[in-house]
Formats: sequence, structure tokens, C-alpha cells
Amino acid sequence: MKSKLSVLCGIILSVFILLNCKNNTSLLSIKGPYLGETPPGVVPKVFAPEFVKMFSNDSVEVGCFEFNETADVAVIRYFYHGDPYRVHIYTTEMKKNGWTLPVKAPFNSEKNDWDYNFAPDGKTLFFTSNRLHFIDGKKSEWSHIWKTTLTNSKWSEPQLMNSPINILETYSGYGSMTENGGFYFHSRRQEDTTSTSIYYLKKGSDEVKNIKELNNPNTREFDPVIAHDGSYIIYISGGPPYHLNISFKTEDDSWTEPQIILNGWDAGLPTISSDGKYLFFAANASVKYEIHWVSIKYLEQFRPTNN
Repeated sequence: MKSKLSVLCGIILSVFILLNCKNNTSLLSIKGPYLGETPPGVVPKVFAPEFVKMFSNDSVEVGCFEFNETADVAVIRYFYHGDPYRVHIYTTEMKKNGWTLPVKAPFNSEKNDWDYNFAPDGKTLFFTSNRLHFIDGKKSEWSHIWKTTLTNSKWSEPQLMNSPINILETYSGYGSMTENGGFYFHSRRQEDTTSTSIYYLKKGSDEVKNIKELNNPNTREFDPVIAHDGSYIIYISGGPPYHLNISFKTEDDSWTEPQIILNGWDAGLPTISSDGKYLFFAANASVKYEIHWVSIKYLEQFRPTNN
């Protein structure tokens, strides 16, 4: 299912050898924030088509994009269609004279690394990895959530998120954090009757909560991204086709009934830019899957009037 979802990215990379031979001092001819793209309004549009044209090959796909405006760093995910199938995270930096060629992030492993979101501080990146690690002294290669911090253009050594986010023989992924430290992620636990569900961990708590208002026992809910202020959450439901749902936090800390935000689209892999201005997602609006972006203002039409 996860490998299927990766096809949602739909952007192809051509210079696999080039990316592994060049360092990040090599510049692309693209300048300006968000790879030089003109920001969207309330109508979703394809992101960075010129960047896509520069990279095209059947063996590699570029995944979703996230730009840290404070540090002038973008994070991009690459899918390598081979044996074994691999997912890696690359980064590129915005310099005065252009963007650097993407290079593999130093926190990658020899396994798979994917599903990332910046924390609202713009420094901490949460990502999923199935690298070898230990929990309670026991070996694990389950997919779990890790974090790394960007300081002065350098990434820290990745750290495994503690229990109860990551636990033995249980899959966890797609971590997303609010400004007050609330942590949202998907996982499959003993109580889940189908596949993954959305969970929440309050800052300072040692117990995760299954957000039952969002989770349908008959479908799969996954890849949640929370608004920086915690006022709404976007996540994937069902699939295929995949739907992006939105739900709003109420005054009593419950959640409104989920709504599909892109009717007729097969969409997924949502991220919110670290400046909180744009929603990025991968979708098939016509023939192929491509990365799209839209102003966060687009989401206001779904907000309940009494919320």
C-alpha cells in the first residue's frame, strides 16, 4: 500500500548519477523562494513544473516538497524503482545565485527514509525510517518516527522518538507537531481493526489517544498533518482512490465531522509549509500524479460556521 501511495508523487528525476556525483555547491538556474514559483491563490496548481522538466527518468521519482523559509532549505523525497525498492530524503539550499543541486540528506540510512514534516519552529524535521534500531534493548526494523534538527545549515544525528510514539512490533509514521508540542501521527495498534489510525500525544503525557472522530473502523486513516496552531488536521482516508480529509478542532477538544477537501481528486501526501501559508499535496487531477500546492486560505471554505 505504501509503495502504491508513493506513485502519487508523479514527478520524475533524470540525473540520478549527477545527483550522486555533484555536491551542494553546484547551482541550478532557479532562483527565489519555493524554487522560484509564483505562490498560488485558492485554486490548487501544479508545483515547480520547470524543476520537473529538468529531471526525468523512469527509475526515479521526486516526492513531496517542503520549504523551510527561515533556513532557506528545501526537503525533497526520492523514490528509486529498483530491487530493492528504496525511498530517500534529499535536501537543496537556496543560495544568492540559485538553488543547489539536491543531495542526499546526511541523516539518511541504507534502508528507507520518508514521510517528513517540519515542526513549527522550522528547525526540527520528523521523518519515518525502517533502519535498524533498538527499543528496550530489543532489535527492531519496524518503521518508526525519528527526528533531526537543523542548526547553521547542519543536520543533527537523528534520534528515535520515545515510547509511547514508537513501541515494539508496531508501525508508526508521519509525525506532525503543533506549536504547543502536541504530536500527531499514524500507527497500527492492537485496537485497530483494519490498518492504520490517527493518534495524538499531548505534550508531557505518556499515553497516546486514538482520535476516534477521525478514524473509521472500516477504512484506513493515515498521513496526518496538523495545523501549526492545532486548529485543523488534514489526513488521507481510504484508498485507492485516496482522499484528503479535513477536520477542525472544537472548543471542547473534539473534532468536527471530516470533509473531503478535493472532490474528484485522487490525492495524498499532505504537508503544510513551515511558514504556515501553503498546503502541498500529490494528486491526480487529470492524467498523471503531480505535486500541487494551494494557499491555506483555500481550507476556510470547509470551516464550520459555528467553529
